[in-house]
Formats: sequence, structure tokens, C-alpha cells
Amino acid sequence: MRTTPPPAPITGLWLGLFNPTVRGRATADMHLIGAPYDATNPDWLFRQRWGQDTPDSGSAILDSIYRLAYEHEDGLGNDAEYALALAYAALAVRHLARHIGPTLLGDAAQRVLHVGFDSGDFLCIGAVRKDGLVFSRHRERMA
Repeated sequence: MRTTPPPAPITGLWLGLFNPTVRGRATADMHLIGAPYDATNPDWLFRQRWGQDTPDSGSAILDSIYRLAYEHEDGLGNDAEYALALAYAALAVRHLARHIGPTLLGDAAQRVLHVGFDSGDFLCIGAVRKDGLVFSRHRERMA
């Protein structure tokens, strides 16, 4: 975001959780893409995308959550990964937005932040504006 921030028309940021294979092993990670946000259109993210070339986060915490969920005899699989990965990612993005909001904002008047699984549930964290992070209390599901 610091070296190549999204242009001002990119008013929605998607921090997507997914399961890549890294060095021959499945894991959990997060990536960043953006698009012009439209609260009335659930397909806002699928138009005019920014960030296809942004690197994955390489999160050690998400990797640990994945390993605990799936690689232990008594792991809870998706029941653990779903709740823990989504909660961790949402709290991490909220923390970052509160502390580096101007970096996320760039030249845009606001950027709406969504965190969730590329293939499922997500949370709208809120909107970063010049006066800070405005929180959302809505849970949404991608179609």
C-alpha cells in the first residue's frame, strides 16, 4: 500500500482469506484486492479490480491456525479454521486500520474494508475516512 497505493476510485478493499499451497503444503493466508465500492451491488468487487499483483500476507498466525485445525489428531478442521481465521483477520485489519488509516486511505475520501473467505462469509469492518475508522456491525455473505 505504501509503494503502490490504489487509485482514489478504488473505494472498497477486500482482504480475502484463502488456502494456498506453499512449499508443497496447504495453509491459510490473506490477500488484498480492491474495486470501486457500491453498497447496493453485491458484485462490486468483481468490477475494475486493483491489486491482482499484490503479494499474499505470508501470515504466520493464519498458518498456525490452519496447522492446528487440520494437522493435529484432535484438530477441529473447518470448524476451527473458519471461526479462528475470520476472527483473527478481522481483528488484525481493524487494528491496522485504526493505526495506519491514512496509509489505507491514500487519495480516496474513504475506503470500505471487507475481510472474509474468498468463497464464503465475510465481515464489513467499516470505512476508513480522514477522521478515522468508522465501524460497521454488519455480517454479510458473498453470493
